[in-house]
Amino acid sequence: MAQLYGTSVPCVEVKDMEAEVFRAMLRFIYTDTAPELERSGWQATAQHLLEAADRYRLERLKRMCEEKVSTNISMSNVATTMALAEQHGCAKLKASYIEFILAAPENLCSRCDGRVRARELKPRGQYGHIMAKYKYFS
Repeated sequence: MAQLYGTSVPCVEVKDMEAEVFRAMLRFIYTDTAPELERSGWQATAQHLLEAADRYRLERLKRMCEEKVSTNISMSNVATTMALAEQHGCAKLKASYIEFILAAPENLCSRCDGRVRARELKPRGQYGHIMAKYKYFS
């Protein structure tokens, strides 16, 4: 932090964050709005912004992103959504993906008897610890 106050450092490098996401986070800090969540192509921005909000403890922004992401769960992003919810402690998002899976478990496996088989989910093995927590997965 001392570098931020010195005159020898003309800029601050923020690692592991895209410039667009950092700009959106700063806009939120100064204006308490996140118009990026309403633009087309908002899905990836919302996920990255949720990660940034969690990292910098911006709880309101995190909740806004969580709400937005939870309204758009599909077969193409359910695995990513599961990982995001687990990594960043998003209870609403976790409830949303579980609800999505339980609404149509047959969509997640090729042959299904009403129970989702963890070995048939893709990517394999990555979410086994999550699925073990819920009785609906075998």
